Amino acid sequence: MNPKADWTLQTWLDYIEASHPSEIELGLDRTQTVYERLSLDWQSTTVITVAGTNGKGTTCTLIEQVAMATERSVGVYSSPHIHQYEERVRINGQMQSQEQHIQAFSIVEHARGNIPLTYFEFGTLAALVLMAKAQLDCVILEVGLGGRLDATNVVDCDLAVITSIGLDHQAFLGDTRELIAIEKAGIMRSQKPVVIGEYDPPQTLCDAVVTHQANGFWVNQDFTHKLIDGSWHYQSQKRQFSTKIPKIPHHNVATSVAVIDQLGWQISDTRLRVVIERTQMSGRLETASFNGAPNKILFDVAHNPHAARYLNTWLEANNISSISVMVAMMADKDVWGTLHPIAGKVESWHCLPLDIPRALPAEDMQALLLNHLPEHSECDVLVHCSADAALASVESTAHDVQLVVVLGSFFTVSAVKQALTDCNSKDNSQVNK
Repeated sequence: MNPKADWTLQTWLDYIEASHPSEIELGLDRTQTVYERLSLDWQSTTVITVAGTNGKGTTCTLIEQVAMATERSVGVYSSPHIHQYEERVRINGQMQSQEQHIQAFSIVEHARGNIPLTYFEFGTLAALVLMAKAQLDCVILEVGLGGRLDATNVVDCDLAVITSIGLDHQAFLGDTRELIAIEKAGIMRSQKPVVIGEYDPPQTLCDAVVTHQANGFWVNQDFTHKLIDGSWHYQSQKRQFSTKIPKIPHHNVATSVAVIDQLGWQISDTRLRVVIERTQMSGRLETASFNGAPNKILFDVAHNPHAARYLNTWLEANNISSISVMVAMMADKDVWGTLHPIAGKVESWHCLPLDIPRALPAEDMQALLLNHLPEHSECDVLVHCSADAALASVESTAHDVQLVVVLGSFFTVSAVKQALTDCNSKDNSQVNK
């Protein structure tokens, strides 16, 4: 099948997804060949590449916000999306139109010839086409998987960022933090800065900075941060300031500020404080009104043990000890390792189905929880036929807990967010009758 001029964005996405037999095929040779054919020019653009097990999205977002606050034109490529594909590319804070994505897909399709590309590789190259065309001051690339062999690594970055090192995607990256660190370190470039926000770096990461001849800037060595008396404090050789507790993970804020200082972007502490306090990201520690109470539901895309431990830290910092959980996860994840950190706070579990081949069936999630929870646990572990049904069930008992938490994957957050939107729309229509 050959692409047609009247194809919609969804038709293109279906075509791209079907054009390669594998969802993931690590390796840069194919992508590099097509990238070189595109002849994209970054000479006047600062390229920042962000890798890490968790924290990539929020780090990219805060750097983006500071770029705009300092009147720099900026593009961001991130994945996956929550609601619509266009979320993956932002230029000066705005999503690009479906027509612009279609044009970029057409350019990549022409350049690739007979070279097969995965869905992510195709999308990455199209995103690069969109951002190169815009001739931006700054481009921020979020690594999809690992770093060394990720499609984003076809671009030589001016500054690399490694937010964290944890266990995830072990089938592709290795089953130890030491091996995973080597893969993520592959985005480093010789004589270029790399900002590292990992508190407990494996020795292999330290060695990689030397091997790649990069200029390392490390949390707890070159910059530090901490919470004191309800405020967040940051300190480095270049700046020292305090602000209200951020709405995104604190360590990602610190890593982002370190990036800004390494780039030499001039922004006052006062202005930076305002940007930090205003920055929030959809699906990451995002609170919303539920059951008539503000900030009663928390969306977080945590899908591995590292992210879940931070979520638990956030709950404890906010004195939350009683929660209901709506959850669905991919079967290839460490499911109990992800849920265990918050299990002691859970009054009821609500297992959701996801219409995705990789997803763990809701009945299997229930069985896994019942197998791991204490024998005399009083927790309810319920299976629901849909996100809407789960939301209705949770709504009837939400007053018994401090918070309803939705986690497990981007797909889970997307499904429950849509169900909540539908529920709120229904309630509003009833009120307006």
